[in-house]
Amino acid sequence: MAGVVTYRRTQTVRLDVTASLYFGWVALVIAIGGWRVFVEVMPRLVIPLAVLSILFFGFRSLMVSVTWSHVELAYSSGWPRKRIERADIVTVEPLRMPWWYGLGIRLTPKGWMWSIWGRSAVLLTLANGKGFLIGTDDPEGLAAALR
Repeated sequence: MAGVVTYRRTQTVRLDVTASLYFGWVALVIAIGGWRVFVEVMPRLVIPLAVLSILFFGFRSLMVSVTWSHVELAYSSGWPRKRIERADIVTVEPLRMPWWYGLGIRLTPKGWMWSIWGRSAVLLTLANGKGFLIGTDDPEGLAAALR
């Protein structure tokens, strides 16, 4: 019974964000310097763009699964992965994060945060007194599943 998934949701980066990452910089370089500058700069950008692509595809979605015993988070590549035991969760609170908390995996004033996009999240207060934020497009549903 402990392994039965009671809630699962995958949040994916929006298409407009994806398009901005891949085509916005091209339009900006061409608008500022013209096609000739773009052709000159492009060879120097191949490696940074390859690294950015790997990171983007590895972090393009976040799946949150809740079972009777734990909550598990995993990015699209399956790594990184985080597991929090339900017994360690003291309180669950849906909230709207400030924009300056940003995206991705980072330390915020409320504790560690895992997020893909948007400002909706669920704040878990853990037994050790630390907080953990889970970014989600369904904060009420995730909070209900964790209560």
